[in-house]
Amino acid sequence: MEQSIVFVRVDSSAKPLQCVFEETLKKDDFVVLETPVGLELGVVARLGNEEIKEPFKILRKADIKDIEKAQENAKKLPMYKERTKEIVKKLNLEMKIFDASVTLDDKKLLVFFTAEGRVDFRELVKEMAATFKKRIELRQVGARDEVQKIGSVGICGKECCCGKFLTDFNHVSIKMAKVQGLSLMPNNITGACGKLLCCLEYENDEYNKIFKQMPAVNSTIKTPDGNGVVVFNNLIKKLVQVRVKDEVKEYPMDVILKHNKKEKDEK
Repeated sequence: MEQSIVFVRVDSSAKPLQCVFEETLKKDDFVVLETPVGLELGVVARLGNEEIKEPFKILRKADIKDIEKAQENAKKLPMYKERTKEIVKKLNLEMKIFDASVTLDDKKLLVFFTAEGRVDFRELVKEMAATFKKRIELRQVGARDEVQKIGSVGICGKECCCGKFLTDFNHVSIKMAKVQGLSLMPNNITGACGKLLCCLEYENDEYNKIFKQMPAVNSTIKTPDGNGVVVFNNLIKKLVQVRVKDEVKEYPMDVILKHNKKEKDEK
């Protein structure tokens, strides 16, 4: 039987886990797997075909009892989160509790939080263990991981990429926004997490390729209508706006490159 390579979403991880299974699986199948946290119910987020060095092993396809047990556990999570927040407040800890999960056997409670710096939560763990009668694990994550885990809507009006299909966060810089000619106002280039939009990186290589061919803004170039000063580069449409004799004209990038190459060759 063909082995399945899949990415599985579980409550203990913001990112889908790479897994293998000795049976055929499809998207949205429920499975039971062993993770570092313990036994968990997961759902297949997508199929994969890439090589995996250290995959998680799926134990079995979930049956109705597994699903009902997970649903029963989930009903208790709001109480776990609220009670944990109360303990955090009592201990004056600078941390934000935003999510929680329990293992399928309901023996371990995992609580997620964000904080500006390191937090000494040893007393919190002791009190939580005494309160909930479970093994406790607290996990500090970043702003991007928080949004990926709880989900949100981006400024584009669609579900955030991190919650829909991203498995890793690549490096994103303000230079990417500058190259694309985007407004640098924070509201235009930051996501729900308050960090730079992940999508700035998607076509960055292509934007850079075009950007390097474009003449620099404020530079003087040759045009079919004479010398002019570059006002704006439209990378998507590959158009160059040039001020020629007090009039702004628009030229295809290929025309500008060809004309300037011709002038350069003539020299």
